[in-house]
Amino acid sequence: MEPLHIDTALGPHMDTPQGVQRYFGGTDYLGLSRNKRFHSLMLQGVKRFGVHMGSSRQSNVRLSIYQKAEQVLADLAGSQAASLTSSGMLAGQWVSQYFNNEQYIHFYAPYVHSALISRADQPRYPDWTLLINDLNHAISQNPQQTPVLFLDTIDFHGMGYPHYTPLRGLPLSQIILVADDAHGIGSTGHQGGGSYAALAALNPKELIVTASLGKSLGVGAGAVWTSQTQMDALRQHPLWGGASPCSPGYAYVLVKAKRIYRTQLKKLECHVAWMVKHWPEGCPKRQHSGHPAFECDSPGVGAHLRAHKIIPTEFPYPTPQSPLLTRVVITAAHRKNDLKALRKALNHWVRKQK
Repeated sequence: MEPLHIDTALGPHMDTPQGVQRYFGGTDYLGLSRNKRFHSLMLQGVKRFGVHMGSSRQSNVRLSIYQKAEQVLADLAGSQAASLTSSGMLAGQWVSQYFNNEQYIHFYAPYVHSALISRADQPRYPDWTLLINDLNHAISQNPQQTPVLFLDTIDFHGMGYPHYTPLRGLPLSQIILVADDAHGIGSTGHQGGGSYAALAALNPKELIVTASLGKSLGVGAGAVWTSQTQMDALRQHPLWGGASPCSPGYAYVLVKAKRIYRTQLKKLECHVAWMVKHWPEGCPKRQHSGHPAFECDSPGVGAHLRAHKIIPTEFPYPTPQSPLLTRVVITAAHRKNDLKALRKALNHWVRKQK
């Protein structure tokens, strides 16, 4: 399938070579790409602090806006400390590489994002049963090594948020949890706080959460959340001092956009609840409770939606050789008539299958 090239911002309605179409894809869950109030804050931040900070966070000259934004992020998730990075990929690699030594043994959960993988000799596990068996064996046979379990909070297969069922049978007091919450922070949890608080309640040996902030929170940056002691240790790693930070303008937005985030989250929650209630019976889907992404594995759903001028997310994932992924994504920027149009198209697909 050829990609669709457009020359406008992604949004619920887009001008395409085939005319105006509705877009139900991507990861702009809070619908901030075209939000005018959000744009205004972004411009304010860039005008005040510049487009980028050409220096290290460990330099002798530092911008206090980063610390202010990190306190906002820590308060949002409920952690003792948070650190901003230039991307979610860097956040994940920073943490993963910190644990990449003989003191630790890595375990990669099924579907975990590549941002958290630094050990090519230890691939993702194909299922949780095998992972749990191997992890328990490692704890009993290799007490000198601390296991580090890497997982996604939203794995789109229902094994993570909000219940984290596979984790509940593990001796978590002996395991360091590293979780990618890119699809959760800002759109799930208490007031958009994501998964940190729920995972912390499971009492792991140590908890570290990473994320891209370019999804719900709408800024080109990444972040790490953990305890203050663990954060102090992470900041000794060369990737912290050697990598340039995200734009200080983005940090400014994080400090100032709390009201916008909450308003958009309320809209999103209402849209998702409506779509769950009105999702057509007979159209299979996978969805984490309350999350705005609906995966549809049934062949032909994506093509049918496109024929009705509705564009879902549709591409092989996570590699070009992977099966085709079709995902319908609800955002806060959609309106009720958009949701009704989606429901109508899905109902038509269901009738065609009979």
